[in-house]
Amino acid sequence: MIWYVDAPHELSPDATAVMDAAANTSGEYIFISAITLVEMRYLVEKNRINAMVLMASNRSWMNLTP
Repeated sequence: MIWYVDAPHELSPDATAVMDAAANTSGEYIFISAITLVEMRYLVEKNRINAMVLMASNRSWMNLTP
């Protein structure tokens, strides 16, 4: 997920296609675990990833459901 937003060239063509399909359609979702969000936040706090990556992933295609 981080690579898709921040470094898409790191993903294989198949992985990119799956992520693009989920990002560009309203009927497909990629579900992530809660710990993934916690880990992403940790990486932001430790300056391992830019905070914009977390914000962009949430804003652009991540659909959080209760």
